[in-house]
Amino acid sequence: MSSPIELGPLHNFILTVLPTVTIIIFLIGIFLRYRSWQRGLPQFRPPFMPTAKDLYATAKHLARKDIISTWALIWPLHISFFFIFFGHLRSIGVWSVEWFTWIAPKEFWTKVLSNAVGMVFLITILLLFAVRSMSTDMQVPATRFGDYLFIVFIIVIAITGMAMRFLPHAHGELTFQLIPGIKMVVESIPQLDVLAFHTLVSELFIMYIPFSRLMHLITGLVT
Repeated sequence: MSSPIELGPLHNFILTVLPTVTIIIFLIGIFLRYRSWQRGLPQFRPPFMPTAKDLYATAKHLARKDIISTWALIWPLHISFFFIFFGHLRSIGVWSVEWFTWIAPKEFWTKVLSNAVGMVFLITILLLFAVRSMSTDMQVPATRFGDYLFIVFIIVIAITGMAMRFLPHAHGELTFQLIPGIKMVVESIPQLDVLAFHTLVSELFIMYIPFSRLMHLITGLVT
């Protein structure tokens, strides 16, 4: 531990032990989901090429007012999520902000842009939750408890993530081993309780992904 502060037992468990458990459960979930799909493959026969009728039906569906309003929120949500995910990779050494300082100063990338992207993500997920909750259109698939659960997960993760940015920071750098072989470096030490809670909810969320509709995060990248 090269940080100017020491992590307590609970913080240490959440930040350095639970990430490995999270990955194991996530991979087990992926395997179980794959096996369930594999058993259902003989009954799945997608068309090789969509017909004009299929394309028209799809376009008509996407042109519905409620679908357009949903997509208007989904696009900024996914784009901001990508930037947030990419930004987190800097803390484990995948990339360096110095690569982009020829375009704008470090303060812009780490403060201004990061805060703006975080606010866009939080606002769009709250609006999407509100739209989904108030929808009375019977053509929209019923929202299940699991759907609300992962939206709540995302909202809590977003709120705690933004809280870490705006709450007072301690001087120094927080460094800890996230998983064996990978260290995480957090510039300007945030509130440790908020960091631990943010991390814990993120870990629970990742464990839940293979068992929810959010599996499309994985299948979308693959397909």
